[in-house]
Amino acid sequence: MAINVSVPSTRIKGLMNTFANVFTNRLNTDPDRERLSMVMGFHPSKNNARDETFYFLTDPPPFTRWDEGEPRVLGALSDVNWNVPILKWESGLQWRRIDEEDDLTGGRLKQAVLSIANKASLVDIESFFQILSGGTDPDRLTAVPTAADGLALYSSSRTLFGTAGNIISGSGVQSVAQIKADFFECLERLHGVKDTHGDFYHPDAALDGRIVVIFPQAHRERFFEAFEAKIIRQGEAGVENILSTLFGNVTLWPTPRLSGDDWYLFLADFPEKPIFALERSDLGGIEQILVTEDTSDYCRTNDVRQLLFRMRKGYGCSMPLATVKVDN
Repeated sequence: MAINVSVPSTRIKGLMNTFANVFTNRLNTDPDRERLSMVMGFHPSKNNARDETFYFLTDPPPFTRWDEGEPRVLGALSDVNWNVPILKWESGLQWRRIDEEDDLTGGRLKQAVLSIANKASLVDIESFFQILSGGTDPDRLTAVPTAADGLALYSSSRTLFGTAGNIISGSGVQSVAQIKADFFECLERLHGVKDTHGDFYHPDAALDGRIVVIFPQAHRERFFEAFEAKIIRQGEAGVENILSTLFGNVTLWPTPRLSGDDWYLFLADFPEKPIFALERSDLGGIEQILVTEDTSDYCRTNDVRQLLFRMRKGYGCSMPLATVKVDN
C-alpha cells in the first residue's frame, strides 16, 4: 500500500493563480481616473508600523530678494502632523477536503474566488468615495479621516481658499448652463489659493492642466452635454463647445456611488493629491494563504481546507488644495 503525501490539487493552485490575475486586471481596468484624483500604492516609511505620521508645512519660508548687508530671511519649520492607521482587509473560503478529492466543488469555488477578487479590487475606490462624500460604511473605514488642518475634506473654513473655503454653493444640475457656471466658479476658487505669505499656491501648469470632474451617474447626460457636446446654431455647422475647446483635458467620471446633486472638481496635475491610499510595502498588495491539514489542527480535525486572502492598507487626506466641492 502506497503512502501518499497530501498536496493541494491542481484545481486549487489554478484558482490561486486565477485570483491573482483577476485581481490585478481589475485594478488596471480603468486606473486613470483614480490616479488622477488619488495617490495609489503609497508605501509607509516605517517598517512594521500600524500607522504612519504625515506632516504639512503650515508656514512655508518665503523666497525673496536678498540685498547686500541685509540679514537672511529664515523660515521656521512650522507644521501640523496627523496619523493614518494601516488597516487589515480580509476574506476567505472553506470547503470539505472530500469534495475537493471527488471534484465536487465544481464552479462554486471558482465563482467565490472571482467574487472575492472583484471585491478586493474595489476597496480603494470604495474607500475613496467614502472619504469624498463623508459617508459611513461599517465594512470600510470606521471614521472618515479629516484633512491635515483638522477640517473636513471640504470646508468653508479653509482660509487658504479665502473666506469661503473649498466648497461653493452650486447653481444646480438641472441645466447645462448651471453646470458650466459652477465649473468656472470652481476654477476661480482654485486660482485664488494663497499661502500664509499671500503668494499664489498653484503653479500655472497645474491650473491649466488636466481636470477631473466627479458627479452622480444620474446626471450623466447633462454633464456630457456641458463638456463634450457640440453646439448647433441655426444655419451653422456644429460649433465647438467652449469647455471642450478651452479644457480639452477634462476627464468626466460619472459614478453610481454618489447620489443627490453635489459634484467635485480635482486638479489632476497638482502633485499633492487630497486623498491617498497607503499600502504596506512588504506584502506586495494582497496575500493568499492556503491552509490545509498539514498546517492547521482545525483543518486536520475537521477534514477541511481554507483559502484566505488578506491585505493591509490605510486611507487618508492631505491638505486638499487642489479640489473643490459644488454643494447643491
